Amino acid sequence: MKRAFRLIGALVLCCCLAVSVSALSVTQMESHSSVAADGGCQVSINAAIHLDSAVDKLTFPIPAKATGVTLNGSRVSATKDGDVRHINLRRITGGMPGDYSVHIAYSLDDVIVTTEEGLLEMQVPLLSGCEYPVDALTFSVTLPGPVNTLPTFISGYHQASIEQSLVFQTEGAMVSGSSLKQMKDHETLMLHLVVSEEMFPQSIVKGEDYTIPATAMIICGALALVYWLITMWTFPTRREDITQPPQGSSAGNLGSIIGLQGIDLPMLVFSWAQLGYILIHLDRRSKVVLHKRMDMGNERSEWERRIFNKLFGKRQMVDTSGYGFATLWQQAGKKTGGVQEMVARFNGSKKVFRVLSAGIGLFGGACLGFVMGSGAFLKWILIVLLAVVGALAAWRILDWAAGAFLRYRRKLWTALILGGVWLIFGLISGEFMLTLWTVLALFVAGFLLFWGGRRTPLGKTNRQQVLDLKRYMLKLSKADAENLSVEDPDYFFRLAPEALALGVDREYAKKFGALRYPGCPYLTIGMDGQMTAQQWNAMMRRALEAMDDRGQSLGSEKFLGMIRSLIKG
Repeated sequence: MKRAFRLIGALVLCCCLAVSVSALSVTQMESHSSVAADGGCQVSINAAIHLDSAVDKLTFPIPAKATGVTLNGSRVSATKDGDVRHINLRRITGGMPGDYSVHIAYSLDDVIVTTEEGLLEMQVPLLSGCEYPVDALTFSVTLPGPVNTLPTFISGYHQASIEQSLVFQTEGAMVSGSSLKQMKDHETLMLHLVVSEEMFPQSIVKGEDYTIPATAMIICGALALVYWLITMWTFPTRREDITQPPQGSSAGNLGSIIGLQGIDLPMLVFSWAQLGYILIHLDRRSKVVLHKRMDMGNERSEWERRIFNKLFGKRQMVDTSGYGFATLWQQAGKKTGGVQEMVARFNGSKKVFRVLSAGIGLFGGACLGFVMGSGAFLKWILIVLLAVVGALAAWRILDWAAGAFLRYRRKLWTALILGGVWLIFGLISGEFMLTLWTVLALFVAGFLLFWGGRRTPLGKTNRQQVLDLKRYMLKLSKADAENLSVEDPDYFFRLAPEALALGVDREYAKKFGALRYPGCPYLTIGMDGQMTAQQWNAMMRRALEAMDDRGQSLGSEKFLGMIRSLIKG
């Protein structure tokens, strides 16, 4: 009897091993694809799912490049994992046993590729690797014209031999077929069909294939770095305890000394006022008027005398809201102040480095155009558009360091905003890492651009003195500031222009605490009363902003004037 039970148990075990039992399967799956003349493809899938028991995780895979995904008519997000995206089906099934019907729709931007032989081939994915078997598969693919060649099929398990397990036919503009047996779990299936250029007259570009612009972007970055190392790198000098700006410098050319920036006319005005050449008057409407106290002689540099004479001429008073001040503001910003002796003879061009670095943004934008474009014509328009936008954005991002190390905070915020928008585009296109590395490369290039430039020993010394002065103003203790103010009541005002130029004026003013000053030696505000250093600093900032706004508005005025001339003409 025992031997009989053992025999029956063995037979039962053999049956269990011989029969494949699945608690989860797709009993029926219908895939319908429609390919447009521009290479875009709309896919619609109807699937009947059977669950024998409860499951914790239930997803449906679709191609990684699918966009506009919907589940039973509602938009749904899909989690990317390698070459596929997974749609969570638990909101339909709840993970409970039963029979369920799901409808999935999505778009594929490009299903037409160019083969190594130079032929156009349509590649439509029919199965993307379900984790469970598909009992019965039917499919149809509709083209924009009649099918003249036989399709081929490639599967993950069977490669080209999968055709023995399929029955298919071509009729007119449609390829249709079905499976003859169950498709195994994790099976993939791709339909290949050679098509004619007449059917797809536009030159189809594969969305993800941005190898050429990506390579060009890397080359631009590499060339810029090599150029900087060979022609613009200079060794820094050691730090020192400095409490005064370099001899012969002014607040208007500190940016030139540090980063070969243009002359800062408003800060030059403050420097002249601190030296006693002019008096700055700020009224309650934030209008700034400059009063000349004395002429400038040979005690100042030639470039300062030239700008001073252009500003005042034979006048004793200048209204900074005028056109002349705005024009001089722009002209001065295009020239460096007194750095000829500080820059080495064999020094690389910042313009060349900037152009090479901007190429990173140009080709980075082109990469996004390759990914985000749909259809050849619109794709190329988007490639060109994003390339131009990328170059312009890169040009502005490259100035971020001037806003971080000098007073131009607007440049820093502009760069951060543009970088953030670029990253958002990366998220939308599914190429976040590409955009992240692009933005990081541009910020690194901006840092190198600001600090680049081979210096003479004098140039190295002066630049380090300016940086040491900035460090001194940041580390100055409140006790030392109060003691210095007792010894010299105007100590705060003597270094205030330099603090403003270096963008540390707020921190510097805080060091002087609640000490009140009856007036500033070079700035009048049309009202009496003692104010703290922070309050005087706020008045100086108002005057600076008024002069900056006037200079920056000149470009828009010229543009509007040109438009008016065209309209009148």
